[in-house]
Amino acid sequence: MKKCIEFNGVSKKYEVGEKAFYALDDVSFSIDQHEMVVILGPSGAGKSTLLNIMGGMDHVTDGKVYMDGIDISGYSEKELTDYRAKNIGFIFQFYNILPTLTVKENVDLIRDV
Repeated sequence: MKKCIEFNGVSKKYEVGEKAFYALDDVSFSIDQHEMVVILGPSGAGKSTLLNIMGGMDHVTDGKVYMDGIDISGYSEKELTDYRAKNIGFIFQFYNILPTLTVKENVDLIRDV
């Protein structure tokens, strides 16, 4: 089965003033094409950080991220923007739709950007 997502030794460190903490620390896993996966854990476990990295919205501190065999972990901001535009769809927990439009019209608004 083809791997569509791979994290190899991924870490994400945040620094606040002189303090640093790891939201992800040496995380490795892979997800095969057509495999269904649940990301589960307590608040602060790194779920959102993992998804943000996977979706190209954040950079890793260390390690490699492969999406469909392409290493996106070293992408620039522009490359990540292009990657998101062509490859990723997001459904946010707190979505912002226009209630006067249909679902199709709301989707078309984004597509026309």
